[in-house]
Amino acid sequence: LRGATCESLGFDGGELRCSPDCTADTSGCTGVEACQDGRDNDGDGSVDCGDPECEAACADLCAAPVALSDPAFVTGDTSGHAAVEGGCAAGAPGVVYTFTATTTGFLDVVLTPETDAALLAVLRGDCDSAETQLACGVASAGAGIENRLTIPVGEGDAFHVIVTSASADQAGAFELAVRSRVPACGDRIQDPDEACDDGNDEPGDGCSDECRIEATEVEPNGTIATANPYEEPFFAIIDPPEDKDVVRVTVPTGPTALVVETGDITSSDCLDGRLDTIVEILDESGALIVQRDFGGVGHCARAVAPALPAGDYYVRVTARVGPEQRAPYGLLVTLVPEVCGDGDTTAGEQCDDGNTTAGDGCSAACRFELDETEPNDAPAQANAHAAPWLAEISPAGDVDVVAVNVPGPRSTLIATVSDNGTEACATNRLDSYVEILGGEGADVLASDDDSGVGYCSSASATDLAAGTYRVRVRASDLVPDATFFYRLNVTIL
Repeated sequence: LRGATCESLGFDGGELRCSPDCTADTSGCTGVEACQDGRDNDGDGSVDCGDPECEAACADLCAAPVALSDPAFVTGDTSGHAAVEGGCAAGAPGVVYTFTATTTGFLDVVLTPETDAALLAVLRGDCDSAETQLACGVASAGAGIENRLTIPVGEGDAFHVIVTSASADQAGAFELAVRSRVPACGDRIQDPDEACDDGNDEPGDGCSDECRIEATEVEPNGTIATANPYEEPFFAIIDPPEDKDVVRVTVPTGPTALVVETGDITSSDCLDGRLDTIVEILDESGALIVQRDFGGVGHCARAVAPALPAGDYYVRVTARVGPEQRAPYGLLVTLVPEVCGDGDTTAGEQCDDGNTTAGDGCSAACRFELDETEPNDAPAQANAHAAPWLAEISPAGDVDVVAVNVPGPRSTLIATVSDNGTEACATNRLDSYVEILGGEGADVLASDDDSGVGYCSSASATDLAAGTYRVRVRASDLVPDATFFYRLNVTIL
């Protein structure tokens, strides 16, 4: 049984046996359906609100909230439960717990969704009164990503902890950890009175042993004229929210790729969205070379400016932050000398086939040789597709339309955006949107954002009659100004 028990499988108790076919026999387990833990507690094959025994509990949000210990860890599922109304709630299904703090300090509510539903935690004094709302967490960033809500607490303070969603039509399974604790610098939890907390007391890592930022930047540094010279390590803070930090980087020889990446000082800031940076690389005159608000870890940005000649360049960092929020970050700059034609694809090269011969798919500048002909933004301007199809969404807002002939009478057309081996899809450097069009391009037959690899798109249209159809590619709505190279793979079945 590998350590499994009736309790570990969701039952209240009993004896778990091994059946003759070496599977777990739960006939000796007993329990009463808990209605909000995402488990089949009574072994009848129905879970939570799918069990008739839970009809009353699922219809009344506040009828029987589960009491949590301090600390507590529970699993649950909001699916099928009554809606949470008022306050920051969006009328989505929710489940409720009661909690009484045993320690004066801070209350941590850590919500970890098991789905992509935008779940959030809400704290209230009274379950059914939105006017008693004490705090509201932010919506979760995705499955498996912790979402932490922290507020000051006193011993004996009592709360209703509500798990719901920021969208009325979303629900799902989750893990929830709740505890009160005494605050301490070095516990890897950034409390409201701490500027950072990286879990150690090592100097020089951006966060001091008193949980203050060890800033490298010198303000003001919001312009090219006041830019700080880059030194490693480099730590800074976006504060106030409209703050801009500009850093000067000297490229000694060219051609060189300039790789810039932002990272968190407090662990998990990039992943949980507390740190959401935008990186721009500028030339000596201040003209924009490249801008990225993604590509690094989580919400942190990574930008690459390829094949730069020797000279001074400038990195400008901004962040999306709330009105009361500061954004400490680390800046890492890497210079990668480029030798096109040596067979080594460096950060600033799209390809390197070991030569500088044009016409073989990889140009003398180590860029993919594109098949598209601009302008091709409208259906009437569509390029005829031929494999392999290599193209580029550039400048920002660009749209590419490709014409595809389908034999019919009941064909399936599959259009998939890929990165041609650069790994840009998986690392969020390529976030596309694809549509399959019929009726001379007037009808959208199928569309997709990210059903392909990583953030890339894949759409399919079925039962197509013979004729010419069009595939339209652009940047995702989440990053409408993004530019990227891509390969369009077309399959006809």
